[in-house]
Amino acid sequence: MAKTLHPTWPPGVVEMVCKVVASTEYPGLTGGEIGRLLWMRGIEDVAPGATKWRRLEAALQTRQQRDRASTA
Repeated sequence: MAKTLHPTWPPGVVEMVCKVVASTEYPGLTGGEIGRLLWMRGIEDVAPGATKWRRLEAALQTRQQRDRASTA
């Protein structure tokens, strides 16, 4: 069965989602958890030395550009 592709998210939306997911004010993900999550989803960690939200944003933006979809 063919995989349904979803339109890419605008950069501002990706940024805000990543800031919430990696937030230190809430029970956000740790750096190690972000690395494992990306690995589990097969998404390349393109900025492992960046802050948590920037690392996650770079990985998701890169994957969206590659796939031309937000499906990953």
